[in-house]
Amino acid sequence: MSRTALLSIRGLLNWDPDLLDAMMLPDGIDADTVKASIIMECSELEVWLPDPDTFRQALRYWSRARMEIWSHLNETLHYEYNPIWNKDGTITENRLLHSTDNEDRDLASSADSSAENKVSAFNASAYQNSDQNTSRASGTDTGTIDRTRDDTENITRREQGNIGITSTQQLIKEEREIAGFDIYAYIVRDFKERFCVCVY
Repeated sequence: MSRTALLSIRGLLNWDPDLLDAMMLPDGIDADTVKASIIMECSELEVWLPDPDTFRQALRYWSRARMEIWSHLNETLHYEYNPIWNKDGTITENRLLHSTDNEDRDLASSADSSAENKVSAFNASAYQNSDQNTSRASGTDTGTIDRTRDDTENITRREQGNIGITSTQQLIKEEREIAGFDIYAYIVRDFKERFCVCVY
């Protein structure tokens, strides 16, 4: 392709004012802002695809391939976190408590009883033995009792703050760098590197 065959972004837009509408963008990215930023940054730069139809098709496929990256970068701008913390999480501990209790039993028992009945004759004043009963009982209780108990205890704790590896001042400095990230400038730079001839 000769040098004279190249056109600028402005030249392509003069031919097809809606050319940049083919660009696919993630949700949350304002298309008008992207197009205006491209025109301001790249208007006078020449493109390596001077045919409007070819350029439109290439722009559509290229931007579709870049959407996942742009979407992820845009999401990082909306994370909720404390910028001066470098620790924020939940720790769960599981504790198993086991206890065993053994009891040996050896119990013996015995009992004796005796009963004696007396009666008196109608012509006597003293009692005489009539009958006597004697009984004896004994028993033994021997055995082992085992008691086992297993308990599971779950402990959850939240740890937050600065663990001291990075100073608060350094975290603030890094947060300022993050705040300076411009997703629109990033997309324009992607476009410029892909479609524009940046040789002066």
